[in-house]
Amino acid sequence: MMRRRALFFIAAGGTGFAVNGLVLTALLPWAGPWIGQGVAYLTSLVATWWINSRITFADRTIKGVKSKSRYVAASLAATAIVNGIYALLVLRGVHPFVSLVAGAITGAFASYGLMNRWVFGEKLCQQ
Repeated sequence: MMRRRALFFIAAGGTGFAVNGLVLTALLPWAGPWIGQGVAYLTSLVATWWINSRITFADRTIKGVKSKSRYVAASLAATAIVNGIYALLVLRGVHPFVSLVAGAITGAFASYGLMNRWVFGEKLCQQ
């Protein structure tokens, strides 16, 4: 179950990354980089929520608004990790693409840990 869950989590993250990029690219000419990314991020959050809640963690039903807000908080924490590592490395002269990869990998591990234990944890969900 753990391997299956991790594979679907990676697929959800990849899908979220693709949705974010596509929406940002579509909105960039009209909305600019900040509003465009805000809308793109929220859209990707919905996409990854749907995949994670329906497929990755399908055996665990998340209960209540408080638990759903944990998903948003965990996603924001992972986003802060990704962007924090990215900024730190770029400021130290590391190539932006290498910085993005390092941030994304670290953020993915943190996100999986938060989702698996804090958001969709066995004690928090109906099985």
